[in-house]
Amino acid sequence: MNFLQPVVDETNQKLYKLGYRLALDGISYDTYLFEFDLNLTLTRETQLEEVKIKPKKMFLKESTFYLAASFDDEPDFLIFKNPF
Repeated sequence: MNFLQPVVDETNQKLYKLGYRLALDGISYDTYLFEFDLNLTLTRETQLEEVKIKPKKMFLKESTFYLAASFDDEPDFLIFKNPF
């Protein structure tokens, strides 16, 4: 599994890490979001079923996740709140 740079939610005292791997079809990606407390203990994880593209970068602003991605060679963001 590959991982993006972790992001910190200082308001909720959590650290998030996005992981992805090539799906069995060999074309799309399986994407997972991992939540850790500040002691780096895994507290939750979920598969982001809707995200099937290779993620580039993720950041967090006001408890909303922004995932940078390309659609038809145009840069854009996938935006999601509380995926758990």
